Amino acid sequence: MTVYNPAFLIDDLRRFGLEVTVDKDGSMHVWKKAGERRMEVQGIAYFLGLVQAQLFPDASVATLIRKFVETAEKANFKHSATVDLDLDMHFN
Repeated sequence: MTVYNPAFLIDDLRRFGLEVTVDKDGSMHVWKKAGERRMEVQGIAYFLGLVQAQLFPDASVATLIRKFVETAEKANFKHSATVDLDLDMHFN
């Protein structure tokens, strides 16, 4: 069993310029305004699981999310799109 306070992850994400809200049921929403558009990161529970169950550092997970958003932002989509993140992790 692990006990984790997601406030640290939320703080990192906000410092990276992302908006974060948490619903009463505990579900977290992460997004960034890009002009008139809004980019939202789906599946935040997966990233929280990386910290809680797989013991990834929350700062590393925040960096992963930031880089993912930056990459999608640079693509400058002209229409609504879904971009899947496929992680391939190697441990030494």
